Amino acid sequence: MAIKEFTEKQLKAIELVAKGENNTRVSELVGVNRKTIISWKKDDKFKAEVDKQVTLLKSKVNEKIAMNIEPLMEKLIKIALTSDNEKTSLDAITYAINRFVGTPTSKQEISTTDNSNNNKEVSIEDMLQDLEVDNVINLEDKKVK
Repeated sequence: MAIKEFTEKQLKAIELVAKGENNTRVSELVGVNRKTIISWKKDDKFKAEVDKQVTLLKSKVNEKIAMNIEPLMEKLIKIALTSDNEKTSLDAITYAINRFVGTPTSKQEISTTDNSNNNKEVSIEDMLQDLEVDNVINLEDKKVK
């Protein structure tokens, strides 16, 4: 649904929902019943327009941050290094490191069980030699120990 297909109240509601306002607050500001807001939010075209507005808001925020990145980073580093509050300092350091190297995630080890009785031992050196010969290592008949 194009923006022209929404009423003025719906457009205002879309803007407020995209900014994170709750249903009660949106209904008060728009001048409709709270149930009306809930009903609008179930409509696919309304949801699509809210998503579009959220994307635009994020884009604007990212642009503003990018334009001010140097003073923001200087302030963050200053807080990290000089804050009297250890938690504040730690939070700033953690944020800066995570932005630089990425946020750590927990990893799960996935393993499979080989129920075959084919437990021939092979060395890494043998596997590397196979790789040099034909650029292929046949893992079906080899098990590294």
